Amino acid sequence: MEKLSHCPACGELWHTIPIPEHLHDQYSPPYFYSRVVALQSWEHDRTHSYHCPDCGTIFNLDGTIRNADVSLP
Repeated sequence: MEKLSHCPACGELWHTIPIPEHLHDQYSPPYFYSRVVALQSWEHDRTHSYHCPDCGTIFNLDGTIRNADVSLP
């Protein structure tokens, strides 16, 4: 999946704070910090979904909104 730049539910942009140019060699483009929260599983050792810090929506890695009745892995 490509990096998401905005929330699929509320449309809020997450990449708004630029990474200083002298740090670009430590990051990959686009050179912006992301505010989206990755939800990870210790058991599966991977990111399983994302959480929007603006509207609170939890969604799957493909950008589809997670069904509230489905438990997190």
